[in-house]
Amino acid sequence: MNGRCSIFGGPGDKGMANDSGLALYEPKEADLRPDIFTPAPADDPLAATWKRLRPDFPYIALRFSHNLGRRINQQTPYRITNPVTGQWVIGWLVDYGPAESTGRIVDLSPCIASRLRIQTDDVVEVEPL
Repeated sequence: MNGRCSIFGGPGDKGMANDSGLALYEPKEADLRPDIFTPAPADDPLAATWKRLRPDFPYIALRFSHNLGRRINQQTPYRITNPVTGQWVIGWLVDYGPAESTGRIVDLSPCIASRLRIQTDDVVEVEPL
């Protein structure tokens, strides 16, 4: 599918509420995935999981059928392509989104956006592998 994107997650994200979580990861699960999440701060062991997303990990948020189940979604890689340059990156699903009202099809990690040289509202192609 093709459509507009946005960038989300990590300590620099100011667009999500502090009490927002991730559809596919609970705070305790995040502790088991240091490849995706930074450690919880000692003063806030239940810090919002989206704040703990590593900006250098290629994660995405995508609208999906909740009937598929959490584990299948976490294990499916997605190819995200910049149609202008043809460059692509493999990303891993961590959340449900973006909100339909935004008109966007996918939220990308800062890592993916940087590698593909794209910004919020640029068009990308997304396909499961």
